[in-house]
Amino acid sequence: MNEAERRQRVWAALLCLGLGVLLTYVVWSRQPGLRVPPAVGYLAAGVFIAAGATLLLQVRGIQRGQQVTAFLLVAALAGVGGWIGFGPGSRRCEGSLGFLAFVPGELVCRGVFGAGAVLTGLIAVLMLRPLFKSRADHPKRTA
Repeated sequence: MNEAERRQRVWAALLCLGLGVLLTYVVWSRQPGLRVPPAVGYLAAGVFIAAGATLLLQVRGIQRGQQVTAFLLVAALAGVGGWIGFGPGSRRCEGSLGFLAFVPGELVCRGVFGAGAVLTGLIAVLMLRPLFKSRADHPKRTA
């Protein structure tokens, strides 16, 4: 990675971390416009914080650490999508599929988010495999 890429990743990481901290504050201060449970708000903030941490760990070349934070990012995304798709109560979410025009818009939206949450959750599970591999499985480097 050259110096320009490093600088770009650091700036992107700082932006993500800043957004995560801002979202955390919005959830913590119980802003009246927030229409999600606090746990879902914190998950959304965690997505940005995990993204920023992943970028910073990439810059530092810490492979194992960036795998962990990337897993946390994907798991948090699955949680947010799962709340939209499977959570109790109605959502202000509309969608349509041309070939399923008879299906109510909220059901389409929740179905799409639910399917996305399941797929994202499966990706998160697949991301765990390299984390639990022993170091002996990796080929030794020769200098």
